[in-house]
Amino acid sequence: MNYSRITLCALLLSALLSASAEDLPDIQLRGILDLGSDQAFSLTNQAATEGNWFRVGQSFNGYRLQSFDKENKVLTVENGDEKIQLRIAIAEEPLAEDVSSFEERLTEASNIMNLMNFEKMINESMEVQQGAISEMMRQQMSTMGEEIDEEFIQFQSKTFKEMYDEIDWEPIKQGMSEAYAEVFTKDELVGISNFYSTPAGRATIEKMPDIQQKTMQVMIPPMMKASENMQEKISDFFEDRSEASPINPQ
Repeated sequence: MNYSRITLCALLLSALLSASAEDLPDIQLRGILDLGSDQAFSLTNQAATEGNWFRVGQSFNGYRLQSFDKENKVLTVENGDEKIQLRIAIAEEPLAEDVSSFEERLTEASNIMNLMNFEKMINESMEVQQGAISEMMRQQMSTMGEEIDEEFIQFQSKTFKEMYDEIDWEPIKQGMSEAYAEVFTKDELVGISNFYSTPAGRATIEKMPDIQQKTMQVMIPPMMKASENMQEKISDFFEDRSEASPINPQ
């Protein structure tokens, strides 16, 4: 056996593989978020040490997002004269049939509930909702020209909290686990668990109350306006019906 020839071939193969790795663009497309008239793209480098969401026109790692072929799900990026087309290879693969048992999926779903710190998340969510309700009551009283009754608002808030403190969340947590197990496949549940185990996943859970609070702040004004419009329509309805009703002679 000619070991020199084998060694030479091995060295050449190694060099070719190294060259191919170096020639690969240091950018990967990991996900596409369809926003209707617009899209956002999850991009990372080959080592997956950097990444974020970007839109057409923005740049990442030296590459500018030029255009997106929505039909073929191909993102074109450019770096100087170089143009590269990126696609998510896994998105083209058919999903494997889920042959897992309900018990297996329930185990994964229960793990997700634990990662989410379910009871703490619910309590914080309830606090955000109660704060939003109190603020809506203040605005409604102000709009109607009434004096803001802080004593009543505080009483309502206290009663709301006492009601939720009486709830046993354990059976609800179990019910949520069962719902997840019925809706998601085992692979999907594992993927969710893996995400919540990452720094980004942990941040998603921990910062969700802040997001909910800011969302409520954005939603309250249009909700109040819609509520006022609805009240006017209801008043108009009863007024029109009263005018249309025949007067019964006495």
